[in-house]
Amino acid sequence: MRVKVNTIAQARTKKGWTQEHLANVAGISARTVQRAETIGSLSAETAQAICAVLDLDLGEIAETSADTRQEINLPIGLILIAIVLGFGVGLMVGLWAR
Repeated sequence: MRVKVNTIAQARTKKGWTQEHLANVAGISARTVQRAETIGSLSAETAQAICAVLDLDLGEIAETSADTRQEINLPIGLILIAIVLGFGVGLMVGLWAR
């Protein structure tokens, strides 16, 4: 699941905890905490473990679709242009190789 990286980091620092301490208390690896605070990708079970030790609700850290505007969504027109250009180049190379 996608989580809000800033919310987890802020709640952790508010308690005065390091990433390593949070990992130990939540029963997860320090690398998982780093991934949560940088990439924002966690399993639902790990997100629940973090929420439990940081006194947060899952809804507070879960990223909603409105929060994910940073994802790249190419318009269908650009995809079609790329396909047509790729086909055209392939056709030209095939004719040239004859």
